[in-house]
Amino acid sequence: MKKLLSLFICLCLAVPLATSLTGCKKDDSSKVMNLSLNPSVEFVLDSNDKVVSVNATNDEGNFIIANATFVGLSKEDATELFIEVSEENGFIVKGSSGENELKIEVSGESAEKIYNDVKAAANEYLATLDNVSVSITFDETTVEELKSLVKECMQELTSKEVDALTEEELVQKIEESRQETKNLYSQELKDLYYQERAVEILNAKLEKVKELASQGSQMVSSFVSTLTTTAQTMISKLQEFKNTFVQNYLDPNSQYQIKMQEFISAKKELLEQRLAGASEFILNAKELAVATAESALEIAKAGAQAAISALDLAINTAVTTINNTIDSIVNLIEVKASEITTAINNAKLEVKADFSTEYGAYITVNYWNGLKPETETA
Repeated sequence: MKKLLSLFICLCLAVPLATSLTGCKKDDSSKVMNLSLNPSVEFVLDSNDKVVSVNATNDEGNFIIANATFVGLSKEDATELFIEVSEENGFIVKGSSGENELKIEVSGESAEKIYNDVKAAANEYLATLDNVSVSITFDETTVEELKSLVKECMQELTSKEVDALTEEELVQKIEESRQETKNLYSQELKDLYYQERAVEILNAKLEKVKELASQGSQMVSSFVSTLTTTAQTMISKLQEFKNTFVQNYLDPNSQYQIKMQEFISAKKELLEQRLAGASEFILNAKELAVATAESALEIAKAGAQAAISALDLAINTAVTTINNTIDSIVNLIEVKASEITTAINNAKLEVKADFSTEYGAYITVNYWNGLKPETETA
């Protein structure tokens, strides 16, 4: 009887303990955290809220990630370092009561908690700075926004495939992409990589499907013929796309590159004057020069985009056709998924190596590092 009573007491004690542990369950999923303070940077956090990848989401962000190491830091330390590098290089306007805004965006169930932790760390660091006022705002990154990011950086995936991914899987895809492009310090190179990666992966996939479907029915043979023709178009358009892209975006003599350098120069002068404590009159003039240069850069960018838009559309149309045709073949025959996965993984490795070789001269030039201010106190 005493043993039964003891067991009953243990069970009674265990129930609230289990409930307590369940109520305090840790969020073991990865999440995306974006920090924006003119420079904008995206961080992927692991289940321990440590940075596992970093990606610039605007031009000034490329300057930040090229001049600081964030991977391995806690979310709080990464936030402090982001603010520190921004402040030291003139991206924060001193003496302003409403011009500086730190926007924090986080995905996942624990988004608000992460925001509160990061906000506390940010305020603690900002309190150590003289004559600086920064407002802090929060926004939650939705699943739909994560899907958009995945569709942008993994263009070989269909909308149906992306929609089927869980939130955790979406973040994993984003992290995978950021690891592949971590040494690319311009959005233009990343965009070129995304396009080439998608085509090469899809081409490897369809070649394997054609091989596995070689003994299929007459209908399957018809689908394979469609694959072959469309793939030839896709590869041909990709080569045109690459040549046109380089001419309009990456060539130092292109209008885009010329206007980008003018923008960087104007922005650098503004940052230097901020750090030097220039008068409001001078700062206003420098800000006007930046705005003018930025407008010219946007016009040049629009011209470059117009030059590649038709080729981009042709490639995307071919990608859609190939994906639909592969689905049709898979529905008719038994396809070894493991062999297709192996072909895709091999293509990923090859395209990364080939891209580094083919565009090495552009990859090694970190244009946005030219924003580094040069002042007497620097």
